[in-house]
Amino acid sequence: MIEKHKKTSLPDAFGYAFAGIINTAKKERSFKIELAVALVALIASVFLALQPVEWALILIFIVMVLVLELINSALESFIDLTSPDIHPLAKYAKDATAAAVLVAAIGAAIGGSFLFVSAGLRLWGS
Repeated sequence: MIEKHKKTSLPDAFGYAFAGIINTAKKERSFKIELAVALVALIASVFLALQPVEWALILIFIVMVLVLELINSALESFIDLTSPDIHPLAKYAKDATAAAVLVAAIGAAIGGSFLFVSAGLRLWGS
């Protein structure tokens, strides 16, 4: 007979989620870099007095990159667990999720640059 998992309480579920963020930050160099870049972007947003819509876009960019990095890290760990030998499909899956993070990071950098330059021109005149 298959055993059912007991339901997780809401506080436990949040605890597991935060543990995932903390463990990823401890283990993954890329995630640490992305967190540092996010902090710089948030500080720049304060100094450039971004408008509410601009703030929303910056937050979307940051969350998009961090979420994809968390998914990438989880998938890499899962693949390492289930496919310890090098396999072409495992390599493809790892490369594809890494590419998703890269595409998001490039898009975030370009979008953020537009917002920061625009805000800088507005703040200091053109």
